[in-house]
Amino acid sequence: MGQHSRQRCAGKCAFHGPPLFEKHKQGCQCVKHRQHETAPQNGKKICTRCSEEKELSEFHRRGRKDGRPRPSCIACRKEQEFGLSPKQQDELLASQGGGCAICRYIPQAGERLYIDHDHNDNRVRGFLCNPCNRALGLFKDDLGRVLAAARYLGGNRLVADHLDVAQKARVRSSLLSPIS
Repeated sequence: MGQHSRQRCAGKCAFHGPPLFEKHKQGCQCVKHRQHETAPQNGKKICTRCSEEKELSEFHRRGRKDGRPRPSCIACRKEQEFGLSPKQQDELLASQGGGCAICRYIPQAGERLYIDHDHNDNRVRGFLCNPCNRALGLFKDDLGRVLAAARYLGGNRLVADHLDVAQKARVRSSLLSPIS
């Protein structure tokens, strides 16, 4: 492993030549730059984006072969990917009562909620537990499929105490129409 790998770096880091970008150096996966990452101490790690020391549970893991925590924490990654600051994430979660937007499950220690977003415009819809997030993915975010499943499960009736009157009317009308 003494040889420096160029595969992921493509010559953009200081080791391979100019230009040197600090952010690139932080994100570089080549062997030379991975050496600067220190092993987590006492179950904690410092996020490379916000520079805060956080529990390891607040970091995603890399791939299956390399189980080390990612350089930046989950909150910072969500901010980068979805444009939600940690404060906005907290506000959204609080507006959902601290649990899943669909089933209201509140995560236990070591569990987390996932950001659900529209895959067309990347607009955030809310936080979901793993089963609800996976279910939406399996339904391919298609409301018609979700309503068809509700019709199938409910025998043309839908028990939805959490829906407001307008939502119930829309659901009833869609349940009465044929599946397309």
